[in-house]
Amino acid sequence: MYSEVYKIVENLNEKHKNDFSSIENPVLIEVKFPDGAVKTFEVGKRGIVEVDGGQKIEDKIVISSRDLIRVERNRKLILPYLMSGKIKLRGNVKRLMSVIQDIL
Repeated sequence: MYSEVYKIVENLNEKHKNDFSSIENPVLIEVKFPDGAVKTFEVGKRGIVEVDGGQKIEDKIVISSRDLIRVERNRKLILPYLMSGKIKLRGNVKRLMSVIQDIL
């Protein structure tokens, strides 16, 4: 499952490399794995990079690894997952929605 998430990150970085420059303030994405591990990624001008979980960034997207993989395969799941709480947004929701639309 780890390798699938890293492959998604790699693909998104390649596909959206020109879109990251428009992100003024970075956003964190916390991906929770079934074994309890949490990987944190920063989305910003440098693209999507793995970072230490203790970042002082207020805007955060929280999603399980399984749901991230499902959303990557079927983009239409984003809205139902947001509405059901499978994707959690913390911080400036408008900005977070913009980042989700830009990179997913």
